[in-house]
Amino acid sequence: DFQRTFSPKYLRCFNYGIPYRYEDNTGIPDLDYAPDFTIMRPRDHKIIYWEHFGKVNDYKYVLDNLGKVKDYISYGIKPWDNLIMTFSNEKGGYDGKLIDAMIECWLL
Repeated sequence: DFQRTFSPKYLRCFNYGIPYRYEDNTGIPDLDYAPDFTIMRPRDHKIIYWEHFGKVNDYKYVLDNLGKVKDYISYGIKPWDNLIMTFSNEKGGYDGKLIDAMIECWLL
């Protein structure tokens, strides 16, 4: 079940009844990023940001996004706390079953 694009349609938070916004600015002053998904976790109303990094074979893209992750961390958006990060494989796809498992583990 490999997919080539990472879109709201595939993330399917709406299938689980999870409120989310797609590519919406964080609203944090001086942090001008729009994560792929901003999600309110139903069980505790915690805001979780989800970034999917797709062009893992593009060196400049990877370096730019390392800086983005560093910025997120400096503003309190941290991996394994309130930031989920996923990555495409070298062919540009990803495992949809793994994404579903992450939704079930992190967001339900």
